[in-house]
Amino acid sequence: MTPNHANKKRARYRYYMSRKDKERLDLPVVRVPAGDIESLIVHQVRQHADTKWDDFVPSREQLLERIQQVVIHPDHIEIRFMNEDKPISIAASMIRCSKEKRIVAAPENYPHPRRDPALIKLIVRAYQAKKALANPANKTLDDAATSMRLSTPYYCVLLRLAYLAPDITSAILEGAQPAHLNRQRLARINNLPLDWAGQREMLGFA
Repeated sequence: MTPNHANKKRARYRYYMSRKDKERLDLPVVRVPAGDIESLIVHQVRQHADTKWDDFVPSREQLLERIQQVVIHPDHIEIRFMNEDKPISIAASMIRCSKEKRIVAAPENYPHPRRDPALIKLIVRAYQAKKALANPANKTLDDAATSMRLSTPYYCVLLRLAYLAPDITSAILEGAQPAHLNRQRLARINNLPLDWAGQREMLGFA
């Protein structure tokens, strides 16, 4: 696979793209999110290669000195180290999250939580909506929405999210939410249960 990128709305999205050759022209081109796979690989090298680097993030050359091959399968990723016969196998899969693909793996396979700034901002706005409704100056939902310069329907979306189960809110703030859950998905749910158990089941926290 070769590194590549795409620029969309002033944001750069990095990924690795598979290549075709003369013997495998019928194979589809696969793109893997660079940040997800790089973070996973670096963490595994730190865990299994007993290696320390001067810099927090090792260079590409430093990783190539220790890794012989990385193979991405539909349901797992294999990392083969230099001078070792048996590769490390990590249960992982690719999912589509909004307009991008993400790698889903257990949290212990990553060095740090994967916080989603847009998702966290949505939660913050939800609590601002709740605070606006408690303001005596706002007599109605329309007043509260106007005070935040929002349409009433979108204000109601935010207000509903202010009543998520506390453990769901904490997980989002800590970056421990399921990989499929992003800002767009959460904001578009119009039948979110009021009971916390139902919320956990619908959002993938159960």
